[in-house]
Amino acid sequence: MTAVELLKAQAEAAHGTLLAIFADLSDLDAHREPGGRAFSPAANFAHAVQIEDVFVNRHFRAQAAVWESMETGLSAPVPEIAGTWPADHDVWARSLRVDLPTAREYARRVFAQTEDWIGSLSEADLDRPVDLSLIGMTQYPLGLSISMLVISHGQNLAGEMSAGKGVLGLRGYPF
Repeated sequence: MTAVELLKAQAEAAHGTLLAIFADLSDLDAHREPGGRAFSPAANFAHAVQIEDVFVNRHFRAQAAVWESMETGLSAPVPEIAGTWPADHDVWARSLRVDLPTAREYARRVFAQTEDWIGSLSEADLDRPVDLSLIGMTQYPLGLSISMLVISHGQNLAGEMSAGKGVLGLRGYPF
């Protein structure tokens, strides 16, 4: 298995997990907050999908994000990453309303586009430096950036969604 094949398989697994955790939620349960500093499953799902869309399309591929050409089902886009981002994100996540069918369709489109793009990369592409100063990091190879900002980020949010659903008395991971 090549590094490109591995990254694509890992992205597919992360995407599948996010979609499966979000699949059985009613509108009411999707918007319930588990308490403390944790966000609703809808906010975590929206964050995972839209951040991936922005990083993969705008930053890694230098093209328009998917959300710029289709309905996302999100009442507001995730805030731009800037100096006030943590506070802005908190307000966004707590006030966000998500149309579940539309958001799921948006996610499927983002995920399919990401997976196709990863699959189209060459092994040499994975070494291309990517500027991550936007999030307080330096330059990283594209392959590591995909691993951190698509795969690990998606799996981390899947875990947060799963735990939050458990606190709400719902089934988290579907397996």
